[in-house]
Amino acid sequence: LLNVSASEAAAAVNALARQATEEGAAASASRVQTTPIGSSNRLLVRARPEMMARVREIIAEFDAVGGTG
Repeated sequence: LLNVSASEAAAAVNALARQATEEGAAASASRVQTTPIGSSNRLLVRARPEMMARVREIIAEFDAVGGTG
């Protein structure tokens, strides 16, 4: 992560995962676990393989705009 903190990225991913669940996505498909590592500004993510690519895209987009978009 270059432009946002790990905790900001974790919050964004968690919020989007909750939103997907609320919108009717299968709970198992949208379940994502994140752990921000502040000392190295990294984000550990645990998700089903079919969700991991989308999670990476979300994090990349969020980091690219510095968390403002």
